Amino acid sequence: MAGNSTNKRRFSVERRAGNMRGTDDLGVVLAGDFAHRASVPLDIPIEQIDPSPFQIRRSFDNLEELAAAMQVHGFTSRLMVRMHPTEPRRYQLVYGERRLRAARLAAIAVIPCDMTQFSDRELLEIGLTENLQREDLNPLEEAQGLRQFMDEFGYTIREMAARTGKSKGYIDNRLGLLRAPADVQQMVEARADTVASVPLIAQVATAEARKPLIEGLTKGQLTAADVRSIVHDSQAPQSPVLARTAQAAARDAMDTSEQPATQPGSARSSERALQRATHILDTMMAQLQDTLLRLQPNERDALLDYIVQTHFAALEALVVTLRPDEK
Repeated sequence: MAGNSTNKRRFSVERRAGNMRGTDDLGVVLAGDFAHRASVPLDIPIEQIDPSPFQIRRSFDNLEELAAAMQVHGFTSRLMVRMHPTEPRRYQLVYGERRLRAARLAAIAVIPCDMTQFSDRELLEIGLTENLQREDLNPLEEAQGLRQFMDEFGYTIREMAARTGKSKGYIDNRLGLLRAPADVQQMVEARADTVASVPLIAQVATAEARKPLIEGLTKGQLTAADVRSIVHDSQAPQSPVLARTAQAAARDAMDTSEQPATQPGSARSSERALQRATHILDTMMAQLQDTLLRLQPNERDALLDYIVQTHFAALEALVVTLRPDEK
């Protein structure tokens, strides 16, 4: 359970110039939060400093660059540590593991530190705070960190928004990623810039129907606007599936076929229109197949008869219209 409101604000993240502080500024934030605590300045051999047992981050980028800078300028900041709770003459890191790892790469033997007391709960909260401030944090990782924070300390969405400097809507949208299907979450892990399309793709009922949309986004063949249009079209009430897809494909093809070949960007526009039409067809057909499999045999036969009698004829007429010389 969370403590009182004062405790909940203890590790609050501040804004600077409209942006969140980066991980390297966490020490500045915490230095103010713990200014009232007594600390002991120590120069500690690096082999006596262990990482925080509550660090949830596993990957650290650009360590070589930071290590190279340390070899030139030395270790110019201070780490905050606590005494190891079970092992004498050892210490546990409170924050700054990226700098500690870089110092190991730079073969720095002694690290300037400030030693003070922290509970396990405080170390866990600091570790989560540090993780949430990473500039390279994937939206799904951010959502997982927010959820863990809220579960561990009882924060509401409003309190989490105040803590991180984000809006309530932002926090709610991030948490919504955790409710998305697994294939949609994998899409966000692969390409963070697809996150805006998650609510739309999550509305598509089956993984098979979502597949062409996910592939189109991750390969850069579809935009968020394309996905919005496709999903909207697929959910339009009383709109025959095959007729809609054929009309969309024909419309895109005709719109681009009239562009002069020498017009700048015409080839790319034509290619994108073809890709969009293909994804529309793939998505609609996957949804149609899923619908057919869910129906009772007599209902399935009736729908198949309707498709053959109505839409096959419409498709044939469309082919004749667009390809008058083809027999």
